[in-house]
Order: sequence, then C-alpha cells, then structure tokens
Amino acid sequence: MPNGSKRIALYAVAGKLISATIIGGLLLSGVQLPSTVPSIPQAHAGTLIVLLTDAPVDLQHLNLTIDSFSVLNESDEIDLPLNGGANEASFDLLALQNITETISTAQIPAGNYTKMRMGIKDANATFSNGS
Repeated sequence: MPNGSKRIALYAVAGKLISATIIGGLLLSGVQLPSTVPSIPQAHAGTLIVLLTDAPVDLQHLNLTIDSFSVLNESDEIDLPLNGGANEASFDLLALQNITETISTAQIPAGNYTKMRMGIKDANATFSNGS
C-alpha cells in the first residue's frame, strides 16, 4: 500500500506541474482566452418617432404646415421623412389636446443628438372672438 500512495502522490505532482506549464505557456504566448463577462451589444440604429401635442390656450384654431424635419448629431444634420412620404403635414395644433399626431417615424444611426429642427411653412391663428 505505501507503494500505491507514493505513486498517487507522484501522479498528482506531475499533473500539477504539467497544468502549470500549459497555463504558463498560454499566458506567455499571448493567446486570448474567452472572457466570462458578457459583452453588451452596441446599437447601430434606433427608431425616432416625433409626436406633437398642445396645451389649452385662448385660441379657436392654430393651424400649422410643417414642410421639413431634421435632427442634428455631433457631425451632421439628418433630414427625416414626414409620415407617409408626404412633402408637408398640416394640422390644427389646438386639436391635439390630450392626443398626439405622428409627424415622422424614421430609423436613424445611434448617437448623441443635440437638436431637432422643424420647418414651418405656414402658421395662422384664430382667436376665440373670431379674429
């Protein structure tokens, strides 16, 4: 039995030396081992939906016609299509109390956007007294 336990101890030491040699060789060779930290996927594009609404005011109508909409990121301005591919969108802003009107829905690149620009082609207001 003493001969058997010496043999087991010898195999254990040999196994540890072999595994240490393999691990050391991998580290010195520069091989990248897989990470256990899950990677976070990076977005390449997102959907921007532009909605308008309004609060009550002492007007009967506030009619707007929008002919362009764009967003500005750190490097350039991106023109967005109006809903349905129309050239312009007309609506009474006061009719949008507690409801929303979709102006544009578009896929845009991921990034930091600092400005939204809406081109108003026409605007007119009708006061409560009809003027």
